[in-house]
Amino acid sequence: MAETIFITSRDKKQLLELLTTQISSAEALGPHVRKLENEINKATVIRPEEATPDLITMDSKVSLSLDGVDMELWLVYPKDADINENKVSILSPIGTAILGYSKGNKIQWEIPTGIAEIHIKDVLFQPETAWIPENSEEE
Repeated sequence: MAETIFITSRDKKQLLELLTTQISSAEALGPHVRKLENEINKATVIRPEEATPDLITMDSKVSLSLDGVDMELWLVYPKDADINENKVSILSPIGTAILGYSKGNKIQWEIPTGIAEIHIKDVLFQPETAWIPENSEEE
């Protein structure tokens, strides 16, 4: 089943810049870069302030089940990835798979060992909605 995925305009801009860097480097040899590009292209683009608290954007902390194993992870840019801190790169198969989905979504995604079943159980932190300014006017 093809679910609609959403990406903020800010994330799209930064991810396209990341892809440009990756494509011009030796790291672009893997299929992960093309998969991310495909996900970005099929996503519905929203303004950051339109993101709901249960939407997975960059720098979100997520509770999920991967093939029946529960885990929590942060979705981050490659430079911030650290498996010891459960920070997963957007360029990893799981990172690319969950971007733009929401709490409750179930995803089947190809990973190096086969097809993974991913169930998004909760979005524990979503940076676009983490704080609401008392005064929304720019200074």
